[in-house]
Amino acid sequence: MTNHLQRQKCEKFKLSSANGQTLIEFIFLLLVLMGISYVAIAGFNGAVARQWKAIVQIVAFPFDNEDDFEL
Repeated sequence: MTNHLQRQKCEKFKLSSANGQTLIEFIFLLLVLMGISYVAIAGFNGAVARQWKAIVQIVAFPFDNEDDFEL
């Protein structure tokens, strides 16, 4: 009988630690995805901002200084 109780406790602990491991893996996966998303969005926003700045400068000052033209 004690062997049966020990086995039940062991199985409960395995189940509990498996649930904890799943939670930790989920959190790490979420952090990795958030990091990748942040890097992608920051890079995309920077590129779009440079394009808009170049277009605005071209429209606002078309003949001011032709050497500053960048795309």
